[in-house]
Amino acid sequence: MITLSLRQGITANTRLLGTVEWSQWSRFKELRLVSDGTSALSLVPNLSGGGVPGVVPGTVIGAIPANWSDGWMFALGGEYDLNRQLTVRAGGAYEISPVDSPKKRLIGIPDNDRIWASLGATYKWRDTYTFDVAYTHLFVKDSKIDRESLGGVHVLGNVNASTDIISVSMKTKW
Repeated sequence: MITLSLRQGITANTRLLGTVEWSQWSRFKELRLVSDGTSALSLVPNLSGGGVPGVVPGTVIGAIPANWSDGWMFALGGEYDLNRQLTVRAGGAYEISPVDSPKKRLIGIPDNDRIWASLGATYKWRDTYTFDVAYTHLFVKDSKIDRESLGGVHVLGNVNASTDIISVSMKTKW
């Protein structure tokens, strides 16, 4: 992952923020399922009534192809100091998903391109304590899934998703 971020003062109390980020998801060729030795397979009875031996830990019991592309994100935002104690900020981003085909989309990770919209504030209570709060909404582009499961079942469907993120923090300096 490579990230380039810039922060430029516009006035004494206003700053412009920008980020470009590249993620090398093209290295993600497959999702390997590896046994930890406690697989349910060890509980399946065999014909003589006993259990079959468990799968040896570390054994690959399945692989789901991914073959994703690289991902990109472009963000722009701003900060404004209302006074010495309170700073507000807002921004937006466009993220290009590394999942560029319904045949590459995983059921557990139905990723697609998305738009980020964020608002936040920092309150400086004392020189050593600050409090932050932020809200982000992700608008995820509707997508399709067209995969075959490890068991050979063909999965075809539509994904409709969005995400809300709320964060609160306290920072202290010693």
